[in-house]
Formats: sequence, structure tokens, C-alpha cells
Amino acid sequence: MGLITLVLTSALAAGCGGGGSADSGANAGTAEGQSLSKQEFVTRVNGYCAQLRHQLLGPELRAYRREQQREAQQGKQPRPAASFFRTEVAGGIRRLIERIRSLPPPSGDEEQVNAILGAAQGMVRQIEANPSSVVRINPPFVVELESRTINRAKVLALDYGLEQCGGPSKGS
Repeated sequence: MGLITLVLTSALAAGCGGGGSADSGANAGTAEGQSLSKQEFVTRVNGYCAQLRHQLLGPELRAYRREQQREAQQGKQPRPAASFFRTEVAGGIRRLIERIRSLPPPSGDEEQVNAILGAAQGMVRQIEANPSSVVRINPPFVVELESRTINRAKVLALDYGLEQCGGPSKGS
């Protein structure tokens, strides 16, 4: 899903959901204001995206599916998938963006990093405004987010080396 996949890629402990990590401090391992190398930045951000993906495609998605089954068995109208994406997915991506913004970008790459984050914010706005326009759920619950905005976020992330943030997002 792009940054979602990028996202679903989603965020975890310290403000991004899930377990803590050795670098849960925004600038762990760097002096105040010191930029990270591109390799260090990419490694950290890919880790954040992998955590988000695991959280959203793992526990969050399983909980959503159980909720859907339970409500159907009780004869209730299940919560639409659009609601799950508007709350859990868009919220996870928003926290991911904040977490990435807390890292000092590699020197000279500020514009590129800002473009990636700007595209990701556009993706969040689009998911929040009308999830059904971008979310496709195909049996057996394979999730695809597709739109021009989302594709732009995917391409920018992948071009920068953020495979965990821009790769395909399929739930199982």
C-alpha cells in the first residue's frame, strides 16, 4: 500500500504502536541536530514501516476480521472496511509520518524526504475523506490501496530505498 503499505504497514510503540525498539528516542544514536546518513535513515524508516505493516496486517486486521464475523453471527451490520481504513490505517500512517519527521534527514536529502512525507500526508487525507475510493479488498482479504496520490507515495518511497514503506501491501 504505498507508505501505508507503507503503511500497513504501521507504527508502533513510542507513538507508533507496538513494541519498543533500541532507537525509540527520536534521535537515538545521533547528536542533537546531527543528520543521519542515508543508510541509517533508510534502515530506521524501513524498520518503522515494517512495524506498522506487521501491526496493521497482523493484530489489527485479525481483530477487525473477528469483529466482522462476530457481528455477522449476531445478526448485526458489520463495521464497514472503510471505517477500519479511516481510523486504524490512516491513523497509523499519520503516526508513522510523525515518527519519521522526528528523525534528522540525511544532509542534502531534506527536499526528497519532505516530498515523500508530503505524498504520504496526501494519502492519509484521501483515505480519511473517502476510503472506499482507494481501498480494494479482494478475497481472501487481500488489501490494495490504489490512487494517483497513493501511487506517488509508493514511487517516491521506493525510489529512496524505502522498500518496507512503498512495497505491495497484501493482508492474509
